[in-house]
This record gives sequence, C-alpha cells and structure tokens, in this order.
Amino acid sequence: MLLLAAPPLPDVHFSGVAQVAAIAVVVPLLLHFVRRLVLPSAVFEILAGIVVGPAVLGWVQVDTPIYVLSVVGLGVLLFLGGR
Repeated sequence: MLLLAAPPLPDVHFSGVAQVAAIAVVVPLLLHFVRRLVLPSAVFEILAGIVVGPAVLGWVQVDTPIYVLSVVGLGVLLFLGGR
C-alpha cells in the first residue's frame, strides 16, 4: 500500500485580522469624537486600510484569513447590490 504524504498546512495567524478589526472599531470612534468631519465612516475606514496595508506602511499583510474575509465581504457586497 502506497501512502502519500499530505502537503503541510499553512501557518494561520490572526494578528492581521485583529489589526483590521481594531481599525474597524477605532475609526468610527474617532469620527464620533471629531464631529467636524462629515464624510461617512466607510471612507475613512478604506483610507485607514490603504495606509496600514501593504501598499503604504506594510503593517498588515494579506494572509489566508484576510483573503477569506475579503472574498466573503465581496460576496456580501454583491448580494446586497443585487437586491
């Protein structure tokens, strides 16, 4: 009998997800305390994501959990857009 070795599972770390969740909590709180800014919080969350993401500062890297969350988020967005 021939046993084939399964490929090793990737290391999954949720520190990037924790950083994204912290941004999702901190940005609306900052906008609540700074009432002069009248743009929606989603605009500032997207800008904060661009700044801390791999394009600018590189604090958060796209790994497996963040990729899965992005695909689920895109699916929810398309589902809501089709209503």
